[in-house]
Amino acid sequence: MAEPGRVGAAVLGRRPGVAWPRLIYDTDEVVGFLMAFFRIDWTGDGTDFRSGLWRLNISGAAAAHA
Repeated sequence: MAEPGRVGAAVLGRRPGVAWPRLIYDTDEVVGFLMAFFRIDWTGDGTDFRSGLWRLNISGAAAAHA
């Protein structure tokens, strides 16, 4: 389950309306963080829109149990 990340709030200030920060939970424990972007006008002319993942961090303990 992912929800808006408090950790990423500072990054949002640099990319308002673009950055999508989320904390990743395993039940009630935070096990990761991701920062994504959706439908950015890559070239600025409306012809090339892209989405992607800027950052994905998963705790070592959570990764070991995957």
